Amino acid sequence: NATAAAEFNVWHDPEAAAIVFQSGVPISMYGLDVFMRPTIGRADATAMSKSAKPASQFAGSLALGFMDQVKTDPISLGDYGALALVIHPELFTTEMFDVAVDTSAGPARGQTIVDRRDAWLKQLEPLDLEDSAKVRVALDLDVNAVVKLWLKTVNS
Repeated sequence: NATAAAEFNVWHDPEAAAIVFQSGVPISMYGLDVFMRPTIGRADATAMSKSAKPASQFAGSLALGFMDQVKTDPISLGDYGALALVIHPELFTTEMFDVAVDTSAGPARGQTIVDRRDAWLKQLEPLDLEDSAKVRVALDLDVNAVVKLWLKTVNS
């Protein structure tokens, strides 16, 4: 979302991201392909803004303001999905992949490269294992359950 190839947080400092990816700590990656899918619309945001609960009012008002600012309805719950992946992994389909971060200069700088090829294709040109790491990558999610969980949490 920062460039055509790179997500903002990795693009901002790809060298640091590469160090983290190669550190050996367990990493779950929640890419933009799943990031954009859980959404809320104006009806939910309006209902929340009229709630008796201050947290719901605040969240609803923020959502409505954002919808008006970017002229988009519905809006993505964005980073909440990454949190949901940590607290409710059963709502997600994940798989382990080799992942590398492009630290070169140029249009792909900051791109995370996820090697989803079959084993025999990887033999043709494997990722440099010095520069890649095994990462749990979110491939799919139960969108309705993630949105329902967010609404329940914000409205409680």
